[in-house]
Amino acid sequence: MNAQEFFKSFLEALETRRDECVRDYRNSEAFTKTISSVIEDSLKAREAEEIGISREYYRIDVVSWRGRSEEIKEKTPYGFRPYLWDLEAAVEHENHDEHWMDEVVKLAHINCPLRVVIGYVPVGKEHGEYTDFASLTLRMLRCEQRPDSEYLLILGNSKPATEKDYFHYQPYLFDGNAFELQADWLA
Repeated sequence: MNAQEFFKSFLEALETRRDECVRDYRNSEAFTKTISSVIEDSLKAREAEEIGISREYYRIDVVSWRGRSEEIKEKTPYGFRPYLWDLEAAVEHENHDEHWMDEVVKLAHINCPLRVVIGYVPVGKEHGEYTDFASLTLRMLRCEQRPDSEYLLILGNSKPATEKDYFHYQPYLFDGNAFELQADWLA
């Protein structure tokens, strides 16, 4: 679906739910729910294959950003808030050792200087098959490693039998092709 197709589909879906949209327009919460449904209908209408649709999917556990609104404050139209900020880091932590790949994929689609996923592998399992799979996934997504950006995967132990087995985090940096262990960082 391109932009023109989406726009046409959006107007068609809006028209089919016009009464509902008009009714909810002055209630921000209600209108957000209604228009989100219209948007979902718009996206589904033109797709030839099955697609997944989620609301608020890109919620990231922790982000850091640098505010820059002052730089454009004087150019802002009257009454309009001058939002301008740069995302500096996006960090996802996943407790469950079988679900952290979703976080790897999510951050593959985020543009910022530092992306970090903290995940876990069962105690005693080698990290290689997990980092190889994560690397393959990023290559399939055509995730490029830009010179101004780093993608870090931190793997720790899950299912520890004793307290001494907790954590043992290891850093893996994506080089555009594979996640490579940064053994010198552990010294």
